[in-house]
Amino acid sequence: MQDRKPLIWYMTQAYRVRGGHEAHLLHFATELRRHGFRTRIMVLDALPREPHLFMRQLTEQGIALDGVRDERGWLVRVLSVLAFLPWSIAVRRRGKQPQYHLLLSYIADRLSAIVLKRAVRREQPDIIHVLGRLADYAYPVLPTGRSVFHHGTEGLMDKSWDEEELGLFKTFIENAARNFAPGRGVADNVTREFGIKRGIDTIYTICPDRSSGFRVRGSGFQVQGAESHESEGEVSQPIGRRAPNVAGRQGVGSRVSGNQGIRFGILCRMTEEKGIRHLLPALKAYREKHGSVDFVFAGTGSMQQEIRNYLDTYDMLEVRMISAFSTPGEILENMDVFVHPSLSDAMPMAIAEALMCGLPCVVTDVGGIPDLVRDGQEGFIIKSGSDAEIVNAMERFAAMDPQEFSEFGRRARERYEEVCRPERVGSVIAEHYSEMIKESMS
Repeated sequence: MQDRKPLIWYMTQAYRVRGGHEAHLLHFATELRRHGFRTRIMVLDALPREPHLFMRQLTEQGIALDGVRDERGWLVRVLSVLAFLPWSIAVRRRGKQPQYHLLLSYIADRLSAIVLKRAVRREQPDIIHVLGRLADYAYPVLPTGRSVFHHGTEGLMDKSWDEEELGLFKTFIENAARNFAPGRGVADNVTREFGIKRGIDTIYTICPDRSSGFRVRGSGFQVQGAESHESEGEVSQPIGRRAPNVAGRQGVGSRVSGNQGIRFGILCRMTEEKGIRHLLPALKAYREKHGSVDFVFAGTGSMQQEIRNYLDTYDMLEVRMISAFSTPGEILENMDVFVHPSLSDAMPMAIAEALMCGLPCVVTDVGGIPDLVRDGQEGFIIKSGSDAEIVNAMERFAAMDPQEFSEFGRRARERYEEVCRPERVGSVIAEHYSEMIKESMS
């Protein structure tokens, strides 16, 4: 081996927002550097003009972040203008209507493939760790013997796959040196959906433990918070929504017994797959049965306005929405139970952060979530898409004896320590990397 630290590329399609996917890449690149590797992140799409928090953190730590498409953006525009007339004539002869954006996309992909191929040849990365689905032009360029494919979603096919892309993808993951999946559920989905017969290694979510200065419920030891992956800025209340008075609450051990004292909430990107359309009627049903429901929605996303409209329609003033905050600790320290009813997910960063903060969880039986939260140990696992099961799980926690509740919180923190600490996950991945490098040299 050359007398240098091995170079690891973390490759992904986009690095646009401050979200869970981007957080995973930041944490991988940061932690594996501590294990003796040089790390950088390669992104196929153009990078955002305004750097978000995770991009700034990469810069501060000296970890390179490059966008393949950024290098030739001007050339795409020039070539598309030159090619448009002959291309449009050819398209019309086939009885179709020319669409300029398709020409732009085609040229951009072809040029990106050239740029990517040259970068691989120039830098000779020892390992290329691919997180999630890429554009189809990328798969033939990457050397499979030095590649890891890390399934970043639930491991199921969706309607957007076409036959060509599916064939390229299956060939890549069948020949990649390693396949990682966030939990056995995702690994089983990939095996079944894509007909993969080879072994798939399960990897837990990396969740850094940084100080936020509050205590785990009932545990007596200090918890350190993690970087937020949802939004930047200070905690804010939306105009016109009244927040309940939670001053003086000191955690589960001193909460009011019964339904009125417990605080529920979710921290996530507010999108359809997070189960929001089942959570909202579940909160309405809970309030109708018990008189009130103390709940907070924390995060941003496409469903924010729909959530606000629902809460206004049913006058649910005790339910808060927070769209800007600095760290998850600011939000999670004001929850007693974390509710995350995903319809489709892998192993969300937000659930790992909840465990880090010692919060019992209500989660669904999708993807790798049951590997992270065990039913009856760190929380309750329910079927996805069921309003009634959300209500039932919330009621079980609300009616629980404080001592039993504290045990759930203690086990939640222990689970985080056991499977999500960066050094634990990093050591497993580092071992895979070392084996791959040895195999490539033999």
